Amino acid sequence: MSRPPLDARLEAALSLIRAGAHADIGSDHAKLPIRLLREGRIRRGVIVELNPGPLALARRNVARAGLGEVLEVRAGDGFGPIAPGEVESASVTGMGAGTVAGILRRAGERLPPALVLQPNDSPAPLRAWAREHGYHLRAERLVAGY
Repeated sequence: MSRPPLDARLEAALSLIRAGAHADIGSDHAKLPIRLLREGRIRRGVIVELNPGPLALARRNVARAGLGEVLEVRAGDGFGPIAPGEVESASVTGMGAGTVAGILRRAGERLPPALVLQPNDSPAPLRAWAREHGYHLRAERLVAGY
């Protein structure tokens, strides 16, 4: 099976994820969850996308990969389509830190115990949010911007 190519920032995120069930919030094209599954880093995934174009692209890519049984694509905003306790970890990548922080603030009890966050700008708001909500930095990968 082919492995969808990832840019350096998504490769860095991929290296930090290992879970039974993982959610990719704002997935866009679903390449990260497809690779996570194909490399055995997750057993099941939930892909959440708000915008119609990227939602259709994610659905198409999951179908082409033949992974519809283990990767579920859901329409929605942030963690809204995720049930409390449904996933062990989540990734939120490719957005500004303010947008990511807003998604996290609205998530409430839907947040999983492990998060992989990749802001496209200053990580300071996310570090502050994490400290205030009992999350601790366990690993960090720095990648040159694009």
